[in-house]
Amino acid sequence: MDIIINGILLGTAFALMGLGFALLFGVGKVFDLAYGSYYSLVPYIAVGLSPYFYFNFGLGASFIIGLLAVIVFAYCLHRFLINPIRKKPMNIFIMTLALAVVVQELMIAIWGSTDVNIPVVWPGVTVIWGVMVLNQKIAIMIVAIAMITLLWLFLTKTKTGVAVRIVAERPAVAQIVGININRIYLLTAIIGSLVSGISGYFMCSIYSANPLSWIEALTTGFVVIIMAGLGNIWGVIPAGLLMGLIETLIAFSFPQGAYMKRPAVLVILILLLIFRPHGLFGVKGWVEEESKS
Repeated sequence: MDIIINGILLGTAFALMGLGFALLFGVGKVFDLAYGSYYSLVPYIAVGLSPYFYFNFGLGASFIIGLLAVIVFAYCLHRFLINPIRKKPMNIFIMTLALAVVVQELMIAIWGSTDVNIPVVWPGVTVIWGVMVLNQKIAIMIVAIAMITLLWLFLTKTKTGVAVRIVAERPAVAQIVGININRIYLLTAIIGSLVSGISGYFMCSIYSANPLSWIEALTTGFVVIIMAGLGNIWGVIPAGLLMGLIETLIAFSFPQGAYMKRPAVLVILILLLIFRPHGLFGVKGWVEEESKS
């Protein structure tokens, strides 16, 4: 029961992290490797700027500033650097990787390499079916479920959300019906950076962040979307839960499991790419269908 409960709690956060990355790739068809930078920047900005605010609003105000900063970063990156070379995915891959490393080195220069933690918003523990669970983990799950629900409502109940789905599934049709594809690309970049930044802030209350945290965040998002199947935005939810359960099972079941869990998941990823490249929840032939649209 420990494994199931903790795996679900962790998997919900993984699903949220994967959903932001899936939006960036599923809609824009580009791998924005700066996605991990959005994750690590927000907690550092929040902690770094909080002493400059008065009363008890310092951390909250600096958190908002951190989110605005990554939104501006993502907008400028996609508007001025990615969109002009969108048809050159390898150039985008290399460029965004280089930018992520630049952000990493700037963070080290400004804040040093010391880990940072966000204070918990819900201290204490709760017993669930005989398992003691940190309340902060439950809070993170609530935030993740709320974000996923809001994204679902946006994508299914609003005209803009439907336009996003059309661009993701049938870009040629989107052009025919007059949807501004570049505007949709920028919108998903903003949403993706927002999701990544919020994930980084709340996950930092459990797991400390450092300038290299972008690598783990990017790895998590990448594994989740591969498990889900490229092009399957909603498949990231069961994929994230599955990844959380696998990591928790390994951490609880093996000596030094905490150090083995991520390599084990990456081995599973390699096997998926070899034997089931369309993912566990993806549609076989999606890439071919997309190329014909």
